[in-house]
Amino acid sequence: MSSTSNLFQLLCVSVSFLCLLHCSNATVLRKVLLQDAVKKGAVCLDGSAPGYYFRTGNRAPNNWIIHLEGGGWCFNEDDCVSRSKTNLGSSKNWADNLTVSGLLSDDCTVNPHYCSWSMVFIGYCDGACFAGNVDAPVNWKGTSLHFRGFKILEAVLNAILTAGGDKIEQVLLTGCSAGGLATYLHADYVRSKVP
Repeated sequence: MSSTSNLFQLLCVSVSFLCLLHCSNATVLRKVLLQDAVKKGAVCLDGSAPGYYFRTGNRAPNNWIIHLEGGGWCFNEDDCVSRSKTNLGSSKNWADNLTVSGLLSDDCTVNPHYCSWSMVFIGYCDGACFAGNVDAPVNWKGTSLHFRGFKILEAVLNAILTAGGDKIEQVLLTGCSAGGLATYLHADYVRSKVP
């Protein structure tokens, strides 16, 4: 994949040390919930719709940062039930807007290399690095748990490609914590989906 022969570059970067939230020079991304994805099996741990936060780049809208949110893992069924009642296991209480900074900032004094790129922040609500792909829910003590993280990633990528991402020239795939690990797990898959 040479930069002279291919307009697309995929960089896989784990940025767990970067400040992405709650810093000065913040940028606001808007929430997009994928209600239609539920029919295709892409759901959070609790069965709610997956989603992402987005903003269109101002000077380089065809260059994209796709950030996979982190947040650890759930290690057993009891832990996953507890997680399914939080924003890391359900989208039901996600805010309409998300404030980000650092690598996701649109302030060129903070983020001179990527400030003008389009930004996608994929909400982490599966508890397993966007890797779960179990068809049937797991019933644990009366609670249904859905391990569909890969379906979430697939649904978000399909949504952004359908919404104009078919003109993508470059992608920087990033993540923190579990999202950082997910960049390594899914870099080849993301590359295969982007034109």
